[in-house]
Amino acid sequence: DAKKGAFQGDMVPENNGQLKQFVTTAEAQTRELRDSRTSFGAGKPWPRGVVNFCFQPDVPDGVRVAFEHAVQAYKKAVPCIQWVDVGFQSDGRCETLPSVLVTSQNNGCWSYVGMVMNGWNSQKLNLQSPGCDAIGTAMHEMGHTLGMGHEQARPDRNEYVEIHHDRIEAGKSHNFDIRSKGDTQRPYDILSIMHYDADAFSTSRMPTITAKDKAYELYTTNRSNFHFYKMGNRVGLTQLDADQIADLYTKENGLCVSRLLANGDHKCTDFQLNGKPWEDIYHQDCARYTQLQARGRIKNCADYPSGQFCCGCGGGIVIRNWAVECDLCRPVSIGRCDCKEGPWTLFGEKSRTTCGNPGYVNHFPMCVVDESCEDKNKFTLDGLHLAPCTTYTSFTTKGCRCKRHVDGWTFKSDGKEVHVPTTCGNPNKHADGPWCYVEDHEQECQGDTWGTCEEATRMLTPPLGGA
Repeated sequence: DAKKGAFQGDMVPENNGQLKQFVTTAEAQTRELRDSRTSFGAGKPWPRGVVNFCFQPDVPDGVRVAFEHAVQAYKKAVPCIQWVDVGFQSDGRCETLPSVLVTSQNNGCWSYVGMVMNGWNSQKLNLQSPGCDAIGTAMHEMGHTLGMGHEQARPDRNEYVEIHHDRIEAGKSHNFDIRSKGDTQRPYDILSIMHYDADAFSTSRMPTITAKDKAYELYTTNRSNFHFYKMGNRVGLTQLDADQIADLYTKENGLCVSRLLANGDHKCTDFQLNGKPWEDIYHQDCARYTQLQARGRIKNCADYPSGQFCCGCGGGIVIRNWAVECDLCRPVSIGRCDCKEGPWTLFGEKSRTTCGNPGYVNHFPMCVVDESCEDKNKFTLDGLHLAPCTTYTSFTTKGCRCKRHVDGWTFKSDGKEVHVPTTCGNPNKHADGPWCYVEDHEQECQGDTWGTCEEATRMLTPPLGGA
């Protein structure tokens, strides 16, 4: 999936200046990024988190479908990122600039990194077909488009994986270079969608990257379970992937926050081929194969091509579910109106907390307010008076990340258990305000197990409505 002249195979630099930034970043810039609570992205974020895109007319249906499914997956995980199809204008350009032109005209899977000003044309994201027309592959390249680098290029990667340079194709070792100022705020994620697979650029399908025991610690310490966690995930975003994107775009949108992966209940979907339901050469589809197995006509449909494409035969793709909760803290609207207590329901979806996003009707967390609320962003929907809500981010005043929980956490005080449904809370009425437990690896907290939550200072007015 390499492109000639690309950095690490599929990251196309805008110019030599950006190529130099891929390799090293000035200490002053690193400090500025850290102070703004963004992660160390490799490229420039898109203004306000809005990515305009269009398709080259000759893009195969399989590429178009894979990209559109990938857009929906990103929207569920990081709803503050908006992907807008602005339509195709002419060869090399969408109707709106800057924008991303999705093509299949070239070889390989590759993308520019972050938003680039590409003259009078749109920047390209290429998905060769066949070969790159898969949802996970599209999501990997879209991660680069958003500004993300490769996980295995982190400066601490040698603690987690070993690179076998003697197995790498001649002239391709530079693809395994370390980026000296990579993102190390969060744990190393062997399952990141931005991680190389084990045999990337291999001369003989022998692994060019092998994981050390430490690489698995985020997920398990049981060596017998290591085989369940394979690098090179091209199924969907991990929680840390979503968190990194949200951090990268906090400066563009002060309300940007990733959702949490819901526990269990992941939905399997049959794979499609060239944008259509899969069939074999005899026009037998997934339903037919599961029927043949149920009737005893075949022993196991997993032994046939259906084993790759059909959920009922052990194939397909598992679509990850993301919690609808916003995971922010204090229940007040942007206009400082008091939010009514949750839970509340909108279009049949229930929010467990006061400030949530049930029904996926808006890209931003909302709460129910009184009719007398003077918030200029207030609107009425399904008989409810709603307003965008936020106050505290999921960082402490010391800059440490709060531990996140889909169902909240319980604090014991004076022998009683007090439940906090969000990351930040104030169960013991602490004088400093809402506080949270912090991640174990956060050294900046100097050994403290908790810290008070930081008030968001960049409150941008979100666009209302949308899907």
